[in-house]
Amino acid sequence: MRDVCRAFSLLLLLATIVAPAPAIAQCDAPIDLGRGPVNFYVPDSYDPDEPAPLVVLLHGRGGAGSLQERYMGFRPMADRFGFLYAYPDGTRDISGVLFWNGTDACCDYGGTGVDDSGYLLELVETIEAQCNVDPRKIYFTGHSNGGFMSYRMACDHARRIAAIAPLAGATYYDPADCRPRRPVHVLHVHGTRDETIFYDGGGLGGVLYPGAVASVETWADYNGCRAEGAAAPAGLDLDEELEGRETHRMRFTRACSAGGSAELWTIEDGGHVPALSSNYARAISEFLLAHPKPGQCSGSERVVAKRCTRSGKLILKLRAGLARDGYRVELENGEYLYGVLNRKGRAKVRFKGLPDGDGTARITFGCGEVEVVPFECG
Repeated sequence: MRDVCRAFSLLLLLATIVAPAPAIAQCDAPIDLGRGPVNFYVPDSYDPDEPAPLVVLLHGRGGAGSLQERYMGFRPMADRFGFLYAYPDGTRDISGVLFWNGTDACCDYGGTGVDDSGYLLELVETIEAQCNVDPRKIYFTGHSNGGFMSYRMACDHARRIAAIAPLAGATYYDPADCRPRRPVHVLHVHGTRDETIFYDGGGLGGVLYPGAVASVETWADYNGCRAEGAAAPAGLDLDEELEGRETHRMRFTRACSAGGSAELWTIEDGGHVPALSSNYARAISEFLLAHPKPGQCSGSERVVAKRCTRSGKLILKLRAGLARDGYRVELENGEYLYGVLNRKGRAKVRFKGLPDGDGTARITFGCGEVEVVPFECG
């Protein structure tokens, strides 16, 4: 009997040794929510012990997630800035093309009523369940129909989404159709010669949509911002087929509720599918990451050094912020830059071509800490 007990104990020990450990979800595990595999990219720098931002890219009608990524190229930015990145597919309509059921104007032309808003929220929650996602840094961006859908997500899930950056999309024509429960940062990008989604607004399927300016002004109002926007003196080069810095910027940031702002980047003479320069993905990524939901600061965020050369080059060194937090720096003349702190909570900011004389720089860390520093050039 004693030998039998010993044998039984040995079998139990062996079973304990060889039994598989409980399954633990991996961040890069395949995701399929009933529509097929979702394109999901985890950068090599991902650390499960550190919360990471999440960026979701939405394709236009007739496109696909992989094609949209090929066009916009956010994967290198995911590596550069350390964010998780999803670029899913919508559903097919009766003509066989992929679409998103965004606003009433775009683009459920078959009247399917598919709940893409719920699907994309489930996608976010699924990624949160298997990865360490920073709940303050969930972002959506998209092109055309994907831009409309980004606005829909901001309307429906303002408590979850920190910022959106639609290209050639629009929000609801009637402001009453969208009731965001929290402020959401909005960056709208649009070409003035867009012949598909008109810069000044138009209609799709008999339903009106607002223009670029109206979309941004509507969200400025949702976010409690003052009605007057401020133009930035320096433009951006976002379309490589157009000469110079063809993109003009207008911001609504004054008196906004915490966690909200609105911004318009107008690509002068840009079309519906701009020839995006290598600056585009980086500029959008920096904007998004610089606009998280308000959170708790470290209490030590500060500018540790400032210098302005005789040639008008201003250099500011930021330190002691939260790792990978965003920041915004604005000068009195309206010029501004976005960026992301490194893993040590540091960054170096540079402005060029400043005139001689005194000035001030306003630094806003993503967590909400603000510092204003004077400087002198010349």
